[in-house]
Amino acid sequence: MWVEAYRAGCAEVSADVREDVSSSGATGELIVRGNTFDNFKNRVTDTDVQAILAALRVCPGMSALYLPYNNITSEGGVLLGKALGHQLDSIITLDVQYNSLGAEAGVAIAQGLQRNDSLCHVTLAGNPLGGCCGAALGEALRQNMNLAVLDLFNTDLGMEALVHICRSLEGNKGLSSLNIGRPLLHGVDELESVVNHLSIALQRNSTLEELHMAYFGLVDDCLQTLVLALCGSAVTTLCIKGNKVSQDAGQLLARLLDRRQDFRNLDVSCNRLRDAGAAALAKGVAHHPQLESLGLESCTISERGLVVLVESLKSCATVRRLTLWGNDVTPAVASSLTATFCDLRELDYIDVGVMEQDGQLVAYRA
Repeated sequence: MWVEAYRAGCAEVSADVREDVSSSGATGELIVRGNTFDNFKNRVTDTDVQAILAALRVCPGMSALYLPYNNITSEGGVLLGKALGHQLDSIITLDVQYNSLGAEAGVAIAQGLQRNDSLCHVTLAGNPLGGCCGAALGEALRQNMNLAVLDLFNTDLGMEALVHICRSLEGNKGLSSLNIGRPLLHGVDELESVVNHLSIALQRNSTLEELHMAYFGLVDDCLQTLVLALCGSAVTTLCIKGNKVSQDAGQLLARLLDRRQDFRNLDVSCNRLRDAGAAALAKGVAHHPQLESLGLESCTISERGLVVLVESLKSCATVRRLTLWGNDVTPAVASSLTATFCDLRELDYIDVGVMEQDGQLVAYRA
């Protein structure tokens, strides 16, 4: 049924029939990734989106659209936004990350979210949406309580757009994961404004469990404000990778872990944590009853800080994922890892391996 409907849709809009769309769509989940070898010079375009939506008018029921790393522009994005209340009324997942969706597409998709009651996962990362869609996204989060995951990483959101989104979290009862990493903020004043609004919202929100703020420009003062809010929030996963926090962040994050015994995932990679920060954080990690994942790669930590941190994991039996590469992973650290975990392969993931060389243990990037 889908194959015939899709071929008719292609004829209607004068588009070439794509075999990957034809075969994938028949499964109920249309998956066409533009970053594969076969599709590198044959990415999905706006015309292809027209054909897909024309087919869905005849053959509805698609549960997922995965179209990342393609050549969809605002024209195709607007069509998708308008379809969210019609042809895509049964869709659960929409992934259009790293296309070329602009401001018009951002507004249209946000308005579509206001009408759609089936979508659970929306990934818009890597599109130059800009700030114009902020108010519409905020309104969508006030109205739509079914959306669980919203990824807005690197979408050129400014202060006003982020404030709209943050304030909407106060009344939202459905969103469990939000990624607002790598925004366009100009100066400390804008950063502080967003963090203040976010902190207020987090304390009033009871459903948001994952907060991703990588490359946000966070400094120690902003992190302190955020940590105070997180202590009284529902968030159990925090990513602040690639920010501007110093070694003082170690004590702040240790305080967070002390007060939140239900915290599960913490990623502070690519910050200047140094030895002092690592040692302070180790006190919060030790004996934590539920921490599952700890990200610390490229945190300018030397052998001394790493050994203290790794040894603290002896009393934290729940950690299953650990990243350390990019620090000074010396033979002493390799020995500490072996003494702590016995067999690193028992972990679900670790970016460091250990082998014996010339009679001593050395680490390598796994």
